[in-house]
Amino acid sequence: MRRSHRSARHVRTPLPAVGAALVLLAVVALPTSAQAEEPSVVTCTGEADQHYSPGLTLTSRPTSVSSSFEYDCLGSAEVTAVSSGFGPITVEAGCLLGDLGGTSSLTYHWDDDTTSTFENTYIVTRPLGQTIVSATGEITSGRFAGSTAQSLIVYIAPALTGCLTSSGVSSVEGIASFTVLG
Repeated sequence: MRRSHRSARHVRTPLPAVGAALVLLAVVALPTSAQAEEPSVVTCTGEADQHYSPGLTLTSRPTSVSSSFEYDCLGSAEVTAVSSGFGPITVEAGCLLGDLGGTSSLTYHWDDDTTSTFENTYIVTRPLGQTIVSATGEITSGRFAGSTAQSLIVYIAPALTGCLTSSGVSSVEGIASFTVLG
């Protein structure tokens, strides 16, 4: 009988064990930041301020609009606050009529100095004088890139007496939410 060239001390390791060891080594060798996964849902709530120039009146007219949003967030150990805004932009607006919706791109600034770009489609409704802006879209770059996101802003109805003056309503405040979904 012919002996194998292999030594009796050589032990053959099954391929599944080698594969498992390589996977374990790859996970252990990764830097800590790469191992930490972003949470599947981050919910942010806060305040919204919107400014108009000239002020809103009962008659619609070209108006410069700017908004700012400040949020506190839950669901992430990495970030706890975010801010955003837009403008000034010029739109046809009044106390009763205004923008009905469209598409937009907003940059959100997180408290750890990262950003997210939120490409979205938004709808504006105005029940009982309140302005409600609902947006759904995707985070296309930065923190949470590839995630779906939603925004909801409810501005308090301006006082009708302000709409009746020549200077109009120059600003409104409201509540806002921004949610990143996985």
